[in-house]
Amino acid sequence: MKRRLLTLLLCFASAAYGDAASDLAEAEKLNAEARALHNAWIPTARFIEEAKTALAAGDMAGAETAAARALKLAKASLHQAETEKEAWKGRQLRE
Repeated sequence: MKRRLLTLLLCFASAAYGDAASDLAEAEKLNAEARALHNAWIPTARFIEEAKTALAAGDMAGAETAAARALKLAKASLHQAETEKEAWKGRQLRE
């Protein structure tokens, strides 16, 4: 129920706030994917919360900045998780 309400709020906010809300929604989605791969970065969640707070307060500049940072970190953490799926094999000790 909470997730549906948040999704609805983000959809309404998207119309009013544009990039900040869409970046925030994308960051949340990618962060959830990274978390499922056990590779979510802690600062990402902080920036997501910061963006939500700024959106709720009507602070567009703050919301856009925090959402952009969250999205950048979420993409990077997901990329790292995907890369590590195979890269760890090259770091194994061989006899």
